Amino acid sequence: LDSLLQETASSMKVALVVLNSVYSSKYFSDLPGVKRDGDLIKKMLSCYDEVEIVENATNKDTEQALKHLCDKYKNNQIESLHFHYSGHGVDNAAVEFDPNIYTKNMDGKTMYDGVTPSGDCMVGCAGNLFSVHDLKHKLLSCNPARVIVTLDCCR
Repeated sequence: LDSLLQETASSMKVALVVLNSVYSSKYFSDLPGVKRDGDLIKKMLSCYDEVEIVENATNKDTEQALKHLCDKYKNNQIESLHFHYSGHGVDNAAVEFDPNIYTKNMDGKTMYDGVTPSGDCMVGCAGNLFSVHDLKHKLLSCNPARVIVTLDCCR
């Protein structure tokens, strides 16, 4: 029982909230409603031990915030890790690849690595795409017991 109580006491509920409302890319308009989204999500996450807010983030800003969060709690059990994003999103079906970067699989087939994210993507404030697939892998690297992802992506 003591070990269970100690484990519960050291487990944390943490959240990272990315609110992108101002875009420098000519392809994406500003989103004034994101501020209200942020106010509501902060209220919703008020029971969490820590909620980190990142506003108008580039992809690099988001990656750094994720790394910072994982590093900060590496010695704690994260019971629940909530990631929330409000901003532009796209479903990127056009994948670019570099014909000079490839591997051969066991059957001798040539496999090319994509140089652009594909599938569902968040859009950084500079207009760069951040793959939701990559996001999930980064969140899991924090070793949480539970991951919750909410994406409010305007398309």
